[in-house]
Amino acid sequence: MSASVPAHPPVFVINLDSSPERYQHAEQQLLALGITPQRYAAVYGKDLTPEQVDACYDQAANLQYFRRSLSPGELGCYLSHRGIWQKMVAEQIPLAIVLEDDIEVDPRLPAAIQTLTALTGWDHIKLSDDRDAAGYQ
Repeated sequence: MSASVPAHPPVFVINLDSSPERYQHAEQQLLALGITPQRYAAVYGKDLTPEQVDACYDQAANLQYFRRSLSPGELGCYLSHRGIWQKMVAEQIPLAIVLEDDIEVDPRLPAAIQTLTALTGWDHIKLSDDRDAAGYQ
C-alpha cells in the first residue's frame, strides 16, 4: 500500500435499505466503542436482473474453484463488498474496515484497528468468521 494510512480508517457497515434497525444496532455498538461508522447501502441480490447477474458473475468459472454456485444473497453480499473496494480505489482510501450489519462487536475492536494501522505488506485481512468450517461441504 503506497498511500499513507490514516490514524482512524473509515469503518463501513454494509446494510440493506430494508433493514435500518440492523444498521442502528451495529452503529450503537460501534459508537459505544468510540468508532463512528459509515453506512454503505448493500446490494439486494434478489433484485438483480439476469443481465446484471451475467455482467458480474460467471457461474461456470465459480464452479471451477468452489463447491457450489452463489445464491442471490451471496452475490449481493459480494457486490456490496466489491462496491466498497471500488469506492476505496476511486477515493484513494488506503485502509478501511468493512463490517456487515449483523455483527456483534467485540470490545477489543478498537485495539485491533490500532494494531492494523501499524501493519505493512498486506492487501486484505479477515478479522473473524464465526461460520463453522466443518459445516461447509
